[in-house]
Order: sequence, then C-alpha cells, then structure tokens
Amino acid sequence: MKSTLVSEVAAMSTMKALVLPQDTPLVEAINRFASNEGQHGIFLHDPNGVLVGVVNNADLLDWARLQFDVMPGDPLPVGKVRRLVSASHIRDLAVRNSARMSVTVNETLADALERMATFELEDIAVLDEQGQIVNDLRLSEV
Repeated sequence: MKSTLVSEVAAMSTMKALVLPQDTPLVEAINRFASNEGQHGIFLHDPNGVLVGVVNNADLLDWARLQFDVMPGDPLPVGKVRRLVSASHIRDLAVRNSARMSVTVNETLADALERMATFELEDIAVLDEQGQIVNDLRLSEV
C-alpha cells in the first residue's frame, strides 16, 4: 500500500461519483444524483475541468433535512444552515476548501487512505497533474 500508486487502482475501476460543472443549478444536480444509487458524492469542476469542490452525502442529507424540516440528531451550525438555505447552485453545497479532498494519480494508496481518514470520506477524487478529475477512489478499493 505504501508503494502502490493511486493510478494503478484507479485504472481498474469505473468512476462512481457524479462530476458536474460548479455552476450546475442545484435542482438539476440533486435530480442527477438521485437517479443513480451507486453514487457517493459529487465532484465539481471549473470550465477547465479542474476540481474546485466536493459535495458528499452528508452535505446532501443536511440540505434535504432543511428542505423537509426534518432535523434529527445534532443541530447544524448557523453558518452551515445559512449556506444550505440560500443554495441555488451545486457549488453552494460544497464545503469550503473541499478541493483539498483529493489525491493525484502519482500519490500512493497510503496517501489516499490518510486523506480519506482526515476528511472522513468514503470516496475521493483522483486528479491528473493539471488538477483535472480523472476518476474516483473508494475506500473499498484502497
């Protein structure tokens, strides 16, 4: 694991995450995500295909809880509630600085596992040298 490159494992799997432009309207993004049960998150890119944000299942669940006025569990921080309530595009659900939630094809599986643990991710974006999304890596693959 310490010497196996992310590129070796990523090349053997198909992308499970939904990849969308960051300016996709929220309703469209939610509909596309909901239409495929196998997706674990949404990766957002800029016009050049570079990763700019990540929306995970927890973010989507929190948004849905607010929409349907269902708030079991711990209350959400006020800042997050404001962000979720005012969301109009999928980028509005992305956690700030979430583009760091990624690995490059040249990093090792150990690097990927460490990053996934740090950010509590089941799925992480795999980027090429230019920062473009080329695949994702799931915890089960690591």
